[in-house]
Amino acid sequence: MDGFWQGACVVSDPGLSSPIFGAGVHYLEENLRHIGELMRWLLDTEEGRGKLDRTRIAAYERARSVGSMHVALMPVLDAFAAELRI
Repeated sequence: MDGFWQGACVVSDPGLSSPIFGAGVHYLEENLRHIGELMRWLLDTEEGRGKLDRTRIAAYERARSVGSMHVALMPVLDAFAAELRI
């Protein structure tokens, strides 16, 4: 989340999927053995820099909207408030 909020292109090894952020769209994942090659491609090629920019912008926009704590927690807080009224 820190990387998304900072507008960085997040690169990670494969992990658990997220219902909010998608691999290849909001962040890039690669086997640890190949992260160096991915980073080289992202930084040293025009195509890679384009992917880097599209990914970081998509992640930042998602973090500001659906991924924000206010948006994500609102249904939970509403349900909790409804239960307290009983």
